[in-house]
Amino acid sequence: MSEHDGTQRAPHLLALAELRAALWQLYGQAGEPSMRQSAKDTGGQISHTTVHAVLQCKKRPAWRHLDLVVTAWGGQAEDLRPLWLQARPPAPGAAPPEPAGPPLESPARPAPSTAERVRDLLAELLALVASERSAEHRQTLAVQRLLADRVGEAGDAVGARDLLTALVPIHKRALGAEHLHTREAQRDLARWVGEAGDTAGARDRFAEQVHIHKRKLGAEHPQTLETRRALADWRGRTGDTIGARDLLAKLVTIYERVLGAEHLQTLETRRDLARWVGEAGDAVGARNRFAELERVYERVVGAEHLQTLETRRSLAKWQGHSGDMDGARNRLAELVTIYERVVGAEHLQTLETRRLLAYWVGMAGDAVGARNRFAELERVYERVVGAEHLQTLETRRSLAWWVGVAGDEEAAWVRLAKLAVIHERTFGVEHPNTVRARRDMDIWADRAGVGHELTTPQRGLERDSTNR
Repeated sequence: MSEHDGTQRAPHLLALAELRAALWQLYGQAGEPSMRQSAKDTGGQISHTTVHAVLQCKKRPAWRHLDLVVTAWGGQAEDLRPLWLQARPPAPGAAPPEPAGPPLESPARPAPSTAERVRDLLAELLALVASERSAEHRQTLAVQRLLADRVGEAGDAVGARDLLTALVPIHKRALGAEHLHTREAQRDLARWVGEAGDTAGARDRFAEQVHIHKRKLGAEHPQTLETRRALADWRGRTGDTIGARDLLAKLVTIYERVLGAEHLQTLETRRDLARWVGEAGDAVGARNRFAELERVYERVVGAEHLQTLETRRSLAKWQGHSGDMDGARNRLAELVTIYERVVGAEHLQTLETRRLLAYWVGMAGDAVGARNRFAELERVYERVVGAEHLQTLETRRSLAWWVGVAGDEEAAWVRLAKLAVIHERTFGVEHPNTVRARRDMDIWADRAGVGHELTTPQRGLERDSTNR
């Protein structure tokens, strides 16, 4: 019996709810493209309203429509076929009516925060599943793991870490220490351990997972390669930029041989490599790699696909770090216009591009312009994701810096002092973001005390928040 409505919950409704959550998760992973862009990515075979209906998933979509949409978002439709089959409704009159779904959004623009939407859908799904399944049932554990991931994506990395810390032992007990779902839970935990501030812990956990994946699946299995990519990233984030670069160079060679030179996984690995080439000190090399990747992405997925746009944004960043600050600024100004048209003015990808533009406006010599842009972005982020979301806080840190560069050193120090307190409360004293906020606060305390003039910020201090 369901504790929610006093009747036996029809199995197809559980499957439909899980299918809906899986589609929203995939949509978020694809970068939240507009419905019109998604329809275009199907080759125009379905309309944007059909894409929207598939995403809402209030009733089981036609398989052809599901296949086209999932493929357009970079997923594998066959992975969802079991859920799609289970979501088939019984004969008329054999099941209770489906509860009303959420209000229908405009087809051209779904929910403002997809991460929060998926989190809430999964919380609802977990309540449904928990009323019908045991706490250690495979389906219950799968939904809990997805929910933990969405909690993190919605801005609560510590919450995601804590949820997964509790879930991993349950997975081990219920499924076994090296079961596929246990390994996936451990990978998720490794990620959120890092995002919560323990970069070395994330690196070590991923290194352990690489050994397990090699033994269970083989050195070149796609899951092993994905885990090695994650290991490379966390090695870089702990400070071993050369180690990250070298590991990714090896992985690119393997991906090219196993999947092909222009497979999307290969291209994503090449993007990671380009980034860590730059972080290891070769800004020109990074710029050239991203320029080449831009041309490949335009040919493979199109000039305005989100992956192409992200590559172009990285190209602009490394163009600036190579010395062409005006070029970086101009490229980003053009890119903001494209993002606003493709995904909307307040989409997180658009806002991230505006943040990068504000930085290079300042680096090109207009400190007041940078300050004003960051001030406007702070207000937008507070409205869109909340006052203490990581992206809001990073924007606030950049604003404080440029307030100082524009001439008000004491105000910069005051802003950063307040921000450091928020970081400590939100992330903890040793979190990298807290450390950076306190470091910046100390810098501006010194400058406010001696009153010496500063014309541009130290580039490395700003690079932390503009890597991607």
